[in-house]
Amino acid sequence: MISMLLFDLPSGYEYDIVFMRRDLPEIVASQDKMLKRLGKGTGSDSAQMGLLLDKHLRDLEHWLVRQKNMRVLYVQYKDVVARPGPAAARIRQFLDVPLDEERMVSTVDPTLYRNKA
Repeated sequence: MISMLLFDLPSGYEYDIVFMRRDLPEIVASQDKMLKRLGKGTGSDSAQMGLLLDKHLRDLEHWLVRQKNMRVLYVQYKDVVARPGPAAARIRQFLDVPLDEERMVSTVDPTLYRNKA
């Protein structure tokens, strides 16, 4: 789920959220490439997009802290790619359900980490 939709989750439920963080320049570079591929962007709005995304993420994190029905585990994208084992263990422990950590680790594909800061 994309972060903007978290604001729209119904309030009558309890949520455990695993929030994947990524360095802002990497997000902007990835978005630029996608928009160029789709013929919808020139890259000239990258700085503005970065500022808006940074504000959105700060606003979201402040909002999440105030939500009594939401628990959040923040994980860094680059850490998951570099060391998927510890990340899988943290996620399993946070969710407190019997997840197959080995299988989780096996799904991490470092070749998909193409836009590095």
